[in-house]
Amino acid sequence: MRYIVYTLLAVGLAFGLLQVAELDPDNYVKIYLAGYAIEMNVIGFIVASLLFVSVLYVLLRLLRSIISAPGRFGKWRKRRKIIIADNDLGSGYLSLIKGDWRVAEKRLTAHADSSPIPYVSYLAAAQAAQEQGKLAERDDYLSRAYKAAPKETLAIGLTKARLHQVAGQWNMARATLEDIQSLGKNNPQYTAMLMQVHQHSENWQDAKTLLPNARKQGALSAQALNDIEDQVLAASLDEAIDMDAAWKALPRAQRKKNAVITRYSTFLIEQDRSDEAEKILKAAMKTNWDDRYLELFSRLKTKAAGKTRRTAEGWLIAQPENPYANLAAGRQGMLEGDNELAKKYLHAAISVGQLPDAYRWLGELFENLEERNKALQLFKSGLLAKDAKSLAQTKVALNGPKASS
Repeated sequence: MRYIVYTLLAVGLAFGLLQVAELDPDNYVKIYLAGYAIEMNVIGFIVASLLFVSVLYVLLRLLRSIISAPGRFGKWRKRRKIIIADNDLGSGYLSLIKGDWRVAEKRLTAHADSSPIPYVSYLAAAQAAQEQGKLAERDDYLSRAYKAAPKETLAIGLTKARLHQVAGQWNMARATLEDIQSLGKNNPQYTAMLMQVHQHSENWQDAKTLLPNARKQGALSAQALNDIEDQVLAASLDEAIDMDAAWKALPRAQRKKNAVITRYSTFLIEQDRSDEAEKILKAAMKTNWDDRYLELFSRLKTKAAGKTRRTAEGWLIAQPENPYANLAAGRQGMLEGDNELAKKYLHAAISVGQLPDAYRWLGELFENLEERNKALQLFKSGLLAKDAKSLAQTKVALNGPKASS
């Protein structure tokens, strides 16, 4: 199109030049303006007219630039703010990854309002604030995120619930998830987080109701969902009026579930029926090695502690550095009265696993031997190990198993 315009202009210019060339130089133009008469030849008039039009064009362009300058400056300033906000978001996230919470919070919020996605900055800032223990600021950033992007309620709600979980505010996490139920019911991450809330509160009936949907969505790995199903079955034993009858009523396949075996064996131990629990645990270990069984085995108080200890030593042949097998052998040796064997195995359990029960029982052993300083030190170490174990379990529960692909 522009080539056509250029061609027409060239033709017009050539035609004009031809016309000017044919003009008689003696011809003149006389202009009357405000009582004055101006005379000039035709060539001079044409040149003057062209100069006038050119100057007028330049003046109009200049005037237009002056008028539009504030608007163009505003657009430039806005673009610059967006660039700065994007840079702050990137550097803020990098600081968040590095664990530099204070710097991350500062950078993420400095120009968040200028960002095209301010809610992302505020959500990240909420995490940075929580890591510093600033829960009021965390809640403020979450509120700003909602105001900045009301259509992103699901994403913001999931982040809020996750932060509540990490902070140990499980009731608040539940309330947040309930608020976004209509939006999140078909979201795998929502389902996984809701399942974690049910697990933490041991609300097994709701967990049971949620299981089919969790399997359909692939919210958690198949193994994780199987474990939850086992816990639901184990909870059904707790709810039974007669646990022995409930155990016998379970199908054989369900009686082989780890959580079910663990719960029923715990019940037997608490009822001073360790010999019955021993039979169940030994049978279970033949088909499925599980450290939970070994931990329960360490708590047995059978009529023949020596025999029970030798059973644990047999498992140590297969896994000599298993802390729970050492714990079981050490505790049974202690009950048997063989202090040297007990020391050996309990020391091993501490060395390879830092098990809180190993510290406690070894401390009791030294206390019985009237070596109170050693006992006190072991009790203190056991409390520290217990706190560390509790923290690790909390992190595992919050991170959750990876979703199945």
